Amino acid sequence: MKARLEVTDLFIEWGVGFEEVGPRTYLVNEPKRGWYNLVVSVADEIVIVRLDVMDLPSDPAKKAALLEEVLKKNADGLMFGAYAIANDRLFLLNTLLQATMDPEELQSTLDALSLALVEHFPTLSKYKN
Repeated sequence: MKARLEVTDLFIEWGVGFEEVGPRTYLVNEPKRGWYNLVVSVADEIVIVRLDVMDLPSDPAKKAALLEEVLKKNADGLMFGAYAIANDRLFLLNTLLQATMDPEELQSTLDALSLALVEHFPTLSKYKN
């Protein structure tokens, strides 16, 4: 079965709200589970889960301090994934191998990224513009 069908089939099975926002890319919002603005993409055999956190600060000192903070959290504050940056935005990101991914693995990734954001955002928000 194709990855696209498996991911969407899981969302349907779980009763999760999602919309296709691009080719093989889905925006997941499920407030009952604490999942907000999670983007799940399927590229080749990789499932990419990304959670948008915030804009990077424009002030160089704040930006450096924020990046140091998230590097520390990458080392000891995350169960799954890592913080990453792209286009002046901070994200939480995790990848899964589609061929071996089971439903519990995807669900635990979605839960862990959402929980990390809830736990870390009070500290990270201090660096917002």
